[in-house]
Amino acid sequence: MDSWRFKVASNEEYRRSSEQNFAEWGEKFTLEQYIDRDTQASLLPIMTKYNYRAFAVVGKKDEASPEDVLASCETVGNLVVFCVVDGNKCGEVQEGLNLGVACVFVDEKSRGLGYGRKLMQSLHDLLKEEKTALCSDLYSDVDPSFYRKFGWKDAPAPHLLIEVNKFRSGDHFIHKVTDINEGDLGEICLEDEKAVKLEIGRKAQEFSEKRQPNENRVCFISQVFTREKMDFFVLRERHYTKCFGLPVPTRFGVKIVDESGCWFILWEHIFNKKKLKVLKLR
Repeated sequence: MDSWRFKVASNEEYRRSSEQNFAEWGEKFTLEQYIDRDTQASLLPIMTKYNYRAFAVVGKKDEASPEDVLASCETVGNLVVFCVVDGNKCGEVQEGLNLGVACVFVDEKSRGLGYGRKLMQSLHDLLKEEKTALCSDLYSDVDPSFYRKFGWKDAPAPHLLIEVNKFRSGDHFIHKVTDINEGDLGEICLEDEKAVKLEIGRKAQEFSEKRQPNENRVCFISQVFTREKMDFFVLRERHYTKCFGLPVPTRFGVKIVDESGCWFILWEHIFNKKKLKVLKLR
């Protein structure tokens, strides 16, 4: 199929791509539950505020045939803060946009024909042309060398092992732990944003003091875990509980407040895998 084009997916094309990837990503949902989850998510503030888009590579077998969805992906923005060090001069901490790439999928019948490459190259070229995003990231559980070809670089995810059996009810900080409920999320995320900005500015300033005037620019950057982003995980949890008849979670993490500040952990319940996923830790 030589006739193909890259485009923003229509609602019908988005549904067809969901039907294609349902077998691999649908987990324990029915097809309608799976599509309904993503439809609800597309209406969240983070999607409208940061320009959520679905893309597709479509093509025809011949002029008389309708266009098929050959490959698809989605992008959604997220707030980042950054600070540029130019030589030994440290700039101001600023806000920018990161575009996350998700749900990269090639229809099973179209694999091995280069449509995944066409999709990612076209997306890379579009983002470069638009110049609205400071950076772009994606998570992949397949060979990362595929994405390196289009400019993305490896960033291994750090892991933290906490041996919870070492904590006992008599430990000195246990009595200071309180639950984080939905009403606390806005304040927690806002305080974390302030802390991230201070941290980026401090690290950039310390780095600049060790530099020479003629050295290359270096950018310090960090994503911000906003309330809008947390809303996505809250919605996903509630969708799981509705579909599987489970109790609705009311606790989204815990915090410790003492004389040194506020420390917290935010999590998401992954019900189908019986796991608690850490989203943010400070």
